Amino acid sequence: MAELELKYYDNIDRYSDGAVEDDIYKIIKNGTGIPEGEKRYAVLYHLSEIRENILNWYPFKENSAILEIGSGCGAITGLLCRKAEKVVSVELSKKRASINYHRHKDYENLKIYVGNLNDMEFEQSFDYIVLNGVLEYAMSFTETDDPYVTFLRNIQKFLKKDGIVLIAIENRLGLRYFTGYPEEHMNDPFLGLKGYEGNCQVRTFSKSELQELLTNAGFAFRRFYYPYPDYKFPNEIFTDEFTKGYGKPYLNLCQNRFQTFEEGKLAPVLEKEGVIGNFSNSFLVEASIEKQDDNIILYAKLNMDRASKFQTATVIGINGRKYVKKMPLFPEAGAHLDHMMLREQVEETDNIHFVPMTKQGTDVYMPFIEGESFEQEIERWIKQKKATLVLDEIHKFFDAYFAGKRKDQSTRSDYNNADFTAVFGEAYLDRKLACVKYANIDLILDNIFRGENGYTIIDCEWVFDFDIPETFIVWRTLNELYSRQPSLDKQISRSEAMMQFGIDQRMEAAFWNWATFFVNKYVGGGNLEAFVEPITWLDINKAAGPKMCSSLYLDTGAGYSEENKLYAESWIKQGKYELTYILPDLCTIKRLRWDPEEEKPCICTVHVYDGDVELNVHSYNRAWKENDGEVFLDADPGYEIEIDKLKSRELKIKGNIQFLDAQSAVNAARKENQKRHMGSSLYVDYGSGYCEAEKLYQESDILNGEYDFYFNLPDDREIRELRWDPEEKQPCICTMRVFSHEKELFPRCVGETERMEQGDLFLNPDPYYLISGKNLQGKTLHIFGRIRFLEAQEAVDWISEASSLKVQRYQWIAEEQKKITEQEISELKKVFEQKERDFELEKTELRRLCAQQTELLHNMQQTRGWRVLEKLRKVKCKLTGK
Repeated sequence: MAELELKYYDNIDRYSDGAVEDDIYKIIKNGTGIPEGEKRYAVLYHLSEIRENILNWYPFKENSAILEIGSGCGAITGLLCRKAEKVVSVELSKKRASINYHRHKDYENLKIYVGNLNDMEFEQSFDYIVLNGVLEYAMSFTETDDPYVTFLRNIQKFLKKDGIVLIAIENRLGLRYFTGYPEEHMNDPFLGLKGYEGNCQVRTFSKSELQELLTNAGFAFRRFYYPYPDYKFPNEIFTDEFTKGYGKPYLNLCQNRFQTFEEGKLAPVLEKEGVIGNFSNSFLVEASIEKQDDNIILYAKLNMDRASKFQTATVIGINGRKYVKKMPLFPEAGAHLDHMMLREQVEETDNIHFVPMTKQGTDVYMPFIEGESFEQEIERWIKQKKATLVLDEIHKFFDAYFAGKRKDQSTRSDYNNADFTAVFGEAYLDRKLACVKYANIDLILDNIFRGENGYTIIDCEWVFDFDIPETFIVWRTLNELYSRQPSLDKQISRSEAMMQFGIDQRMEAAFWNWATFFVNKYVGGGNLEAFVEPITWLDINKAAGPKMCSSLYLDTGAGYSEENKLYAESWIKQGKYELTYILPDLCTIKRLRWDPEEEKPCICTVHVYDGDVELNVHSYNRAWKENDGEVFLDADPGYEIEIDKLKSRELKIKGNIQFLDAQSAVNAARKENQKRHMGSSLYVDYGSGYCEAEKLYQESDILNGEYDFYFNLPDDREIRELRWDPEEKQPCICTMRVFSHEKELFPRCVGETERMEQGDLFLNPDPYYLISGKNLQGKTLHIFGRIRFLEAQEAVDWISEASSLKVQRYQWIAEEQKKITEQEISELKKVFEQKERDFELEKTELRRLCAQQTELLHNMQQTRGWRVLEKLRKVKCKLTGK
């Protein structure tokens, strides 16, 4: 049983979180763990098992002795007891030491001292001294001119000659503090960045400052680790040799947090520059007087935010050569690693391979794969704007992956069985899908390596022996890819990528439910989510006043494009702006277009100057013109600039602009649509035609020219057809889309005057659309689109123009018909004349033959010879043939 030693206690607790410590004590005494619904950060900080991630991966020597200074409520004391032969914990506060004691009293190798370390003596020296969030307070309990160096020198008397001090502390120059995160001890933003002006209680240090302290204290050898997101709740440990991936999004546990920008936007830049370690939010420093062995840890990934049977760590180290080690963080997780070894062998096919794994004690070892992972390749392709190649190569991978599992494949709809729902929940998807057994559902592309012999997959942790839809496995990969590579969405949208792999919205909704259940219920994640605090964003631009970001597009003969534009920004002062653009070669510019701002409704006036000459401009996409400017409600306002021959390369654009907030834009949109409401009717045909009795009527506000209707169909009778009348007796230009549940239907327009690019033009008094009842799903019909009602004069102009076009069309048809008729008559006349000529020839030939016959008959009468008879026979044959 553990011991609690009070002989150094002076009956004063100099550090406390207040009354919450009494509640923590009760929780420990009751043995309940963090209660459900608990949201206080102090409870999480002192009791969360995730705190152990700071050292649960560290390779402590066997049979070692550890001195833990400032153990608090015992956040990592239990871990140290499991790692060492003997643990001595020191704590200034009796209340905290008592919590620690009751929490870990079953450990035989633990002794807890209460009091100031400077007053204590121990019977033995230690292999390790752990300062977990302690060094920063040295000035509070060490009274010298240089308390930090003095404290570090003092603890050396407790350290063996080859011993190691492990220091976990915040970085004064941590990246999060530049974004507005408050200094964690005094809750004062930028306090550490300003050098703790006026503070005499606590100090943290930059990397170089900490190195200097350790050097002055006699610790010649140091190794820095970078816990992420910090040393309190880390889930990854980086080093200078391994910084890839530093800066991923993490949960905010800090109250009243203000933020100016996202850390993840700057972290990759600092990582590429090789200085991310200097801006790590926290440090874990391994300091010693003598040089340590060459078994170096390069990286660790920690999975404490899981059920205990799945809590493992992945460690990358180097001991002569690089290796990867998977280790259980609790004994019951050893079975999970054993299963993983068996499952990974199931993955082996002709094109799919795995790295060899060996078991040493409870740990699993495998060689480190050098080279570029599949995701690193994809990241490079994204930067090269080759998004189509990304999806093509993912297609190829899954073709190879599933091809190697043909014997385990089937197409079925009964995959939601008991085994499946135990892992993925009971969200039901009524869809017949291709399924596969013994497949890895966690195919993160960073764990895949492409080679000449196919693909090598590491971390085959989640392989199940029951049927799982193949599209669900693909969805998990794509979902992870778009989460980790958000810039891909700008080239190929997430929804478009899903559709390319046959994943529709209904499937994705089910897959989200399955994945959420798997992570939160089966694996046991989400332990920190109840403590997440909102972030207040600080917009410096708002403090400085509004700013407009404008683009000048240049047409050099090939049209406007994003590649051929000039960009400029301007602060708006009292509604006025002024921008200057320096043009390239003037002789190549054919046209100019200026866009004041994208995706912001505004009222704008514009003056453009070529030197001292003002140029004419013409707006497009404006809603209407007012005295104080032109109103733009479209997401793409712009001006075409008239240029004859530019004289100067410097183009100045200035004027006034007022950006409209959401409500102002809505009000302006209502003003644009002089007809504020749209009344429409939906007629239902159950087989006996349409009638007023079977009509549904609704009205909709028109905002930005858009309407939106939801019709609830009345009963369960079979519907043959639907007819939707957008508006009676009102000329308009209309576009329409129809959805029944999640299925889009395709209506047929009837009565339109003309189909145009803007929509269907209706000038007759009764326009409508016909919708087939065959593909209706459910009893809700969603009809939406855009409509623009025409004023009387505008409608008359449309009718006049349409009539004029019809007259022109008919004239053209008549002229073409006349040409065709005249050509046909001419051809018939030629045929007739040819027939007449042929007939005359035939008559001439007939007369000649008759004369020849007469002559032959006469000769026959004269000679009566056989030759004359033969000739006569031939003449008869000819006559008969004619």
